[in-house]
Amino acid sequence: MLNGGILNRACPQCDSRRHKPLEPYSVDRWHVVECADCGFVYLQDPPD
Repeated sequence: MLNGGILNRACPQCDSRRHKPLEPYSVDRWHVVECADCGFVYLQDPPD
């Protein structure tokens, strides 16, 4: 799903949309999250 040129995506590992933010690793508009289902850590909103 696109949001102003930014891709908000499901977990690349298991395709879940449930995640929890990892604030210490997130900077400005880049949101690092951990999947609530499988624990995979990924960038929630990478540039397209």
